[in-house]
Amino acid sequence: MNRSNLMLVGVAGVLVVLVLLLANPFTDDVRKDNPEKTGLFAAAAAGVDRITVTKPGADPVVLERSGGAWTVASAGGFPADTAAVSAILTAVEGAVAGSPVSRNPERQTELQVDGAGGVRVTLDGGTTTRADFLVGKTGSDFTASYVRPAAGDDVFLVRGISRNLFDRRQGYRDRTLLSFAPGEVVGLDWTAADSSWTLDRADSGWVVTSPDGEWGMADDTQVDLVMRVASALTAEGFFAGDADTLDAGLDPPVHVLTARFADGTERTVEFGRINASQQRYARRPDRDAIYLFGDWNLNHLRRPAAALRAPRVTLDGSGG
Repeated sequence: MNRSNLMLVGVAGVLVVLVLLLANPFTDDVRKDNPEKTGLFAAAAAGVDRITVTKPGADPVVLERSGGAWTVASAGGFPADTAAVSAILTAVEGAVAGSPVSRNPERQTELQVDGAGGVRVTLDGGTTTRADFLVGKTGSDFTASYVRPAAGDDVFLVRGISRNLFDRRQGYRDRTLLSFAPGEVVGLDWTAADSSWTLDRADSGWVVTSPDGEWGMADDTQVDLVMRVASALTAEGFFAGDADTLDAGLDPPVHVLTARFADGTERTVEFGRINASQQRYARRPDRDAIYLFGDWNLNHLRRPAAALRAPRVTLDGSGG
């Protein structure tokens, strides 16, 4: 390549760099079209105290905040899934959109942002509506959804807003059966027909005992496994039928797990029989609901006390 050609290539390269710096074609359209815009809706998470979600053909789900706690008002004030509520508030507060992808009312059905196909979401703070919009189908890259503010015909493709945030198969009720930091508990009691045991925190570690006379220091690794399971028990869903006609095996329960705390309080979860989907019916005494819990999650708890005990060391140094 002669010198003239080399100079032409160099000039072309400089022009390409300038185009990239000035036009930045790899910047997504949301940021490029609205570099100064911070939000599509005037929803501040701290000021929202009511969220209404209406799916096509379904009754509205109403979430309300009272005294700092969220409840599902439309489900009798049942405690809400705080992670789900937080995800909604975060997504709406951070929603940023580029230019409208459509202003044509006739396309609303196609994009599923009309009254028949869209999920309508309203966020209120006191007497002020902070956001009111319909969420339609997901965009082609699955990272954004079509959104139409209810007051107009403009439809935006909004990154971070997912229809799954609002069209939740498992609903908005809190599915937590038991949750604690392992350091908070002073004891665990597992009661079952063939594998009952008790773990008590002692100065030198954990002591395991059982009704069959098993006793000794517990193995730290085994205790860690038990604590990891017991401290984060979350149900897969709720039994939706008539609880009065269900033979759930909870009276009396098949298994019972109780966590004991330093302040003298206890939290208990009861487990019943298994359904055809390998889910155990479960309940918390402090809530009026029957949960569905994946039975395999209990494998680390459903063991005899001997499996939790640390190996005994004999006089000759061997285990036993």
